[in-house]
Amino acid sequence: MSTATTGTSTKRRNGAGPSAATAPEPGRHNRKTASALAALGVPRSHHPWHGLFTLVPIVASVVLAFFRWDIISAPSFVGFDNFAEVVQDPTVRVSFLNTILFVVVAVALQLGLALALAIMVQEKLPAWLRVFFRSAFFFPLILSAASVSIFMRYLFNEQFGVVNWLLSFVGIPPSRG
Repeated sequence: MSTATTGTSTKRRNGAGPSAATAPEPGRHNRKTASALAALGVPRSHHPWHGLFTLVPIVASVVLAFFRWDIISAPSFVGFDNFAEVVQDPTVRVSFLNTILFVVVAVALQLGLALALAIMVQEKLPAWLRVFFRSAFFFPLILSAASVSIFMRYLFNEQFGVVNWLLSFVGIPPSRG
């Protein structure tokens, strides 16, 4: 049978073109569109609260930066005067330079120390000491999970837990577990 009689395309039969399995559902974005929207700062549709509590304050801050406002009286438009005042302030310059210096020194020291410790633990120590240091580096991760689990055990305790005590006021019996 030819394509004229069946109405199917040879492209489709040969595997070219989009298939039904790979085509995005109507109303859904494909990965390329989603990454383009993310690059523009557009929140995904399932994060409207994130957009509300992130974009609205940022836009409000940018708009208010062009006004002089003391909260009591109405804001008055001053344009770039606020920015000029900040740039000319010597305290801001010193603070900016201190921040840059702190970041450069802190990053260099932390990176150097971390690299030296990693190399030392990997190669230059006896096996028993390597195991000790690897355990010591991993211990804070385990400790935080353990402390959270102990804390939650006290919160949900059947006899004196705060959560079960609060739930008893609305008639929910204590959890057993």
